[in-house]
Amino acid sequence: MHLGLALGGGGARGLAHVLMLEVFDELGVRPKCIAGTSVVLVDGGSVNPVPFDLLQDDCDTVIAINVVGKRRRRSNKPPNLTAAIFNTYQIMQMSIVRQKLRQRPPTIYIEPDLVDIRMLEFYKADEIFDQARPAKAQLKHLLSALLQ
Repeated sequence: MHLGLALGGGGARGLAHVLMLEVFDELGVRPKCIAGTSVVLVDGGSVNPVPFDLLQDDCDTVIAINVVGKRRRRSNKPPNLTAAIFNTYQIMQMSIVRQKLRQRPPTIYIEPDLVDIRMLEFYKADEIFDQARPAKAQLKHLLSALLQ
């Protein structure tokens, strides 16, 4: 099996990738190819936020991890300018990913339920890991089944 792993950009939310990589370690699996992006690169996160499509020609199995996350609206007040820009960016990223999923989906697609984690909130590592644990379990289950 030629396994490819695509890691999406998300700033601090990218810490969730640590748990996903643990699955590979726990199962003794090593990807043939890894593709990733950064949320802050204009030609990366804004054009191809989860670059699984770059692996599909070289790998017969592709796993994509999308850590874009979600924001909950906390009040009826409009967001400030910074929040509006980041929220717009997240909406744009998700639109790109959804379109790519419709065209040629990966073998396994994982989207940890990361809520209210902003791009630079690395100090929320414990919260990120807690929120990503169910996605880790999901990946482990799906990858284990695929390997059998």
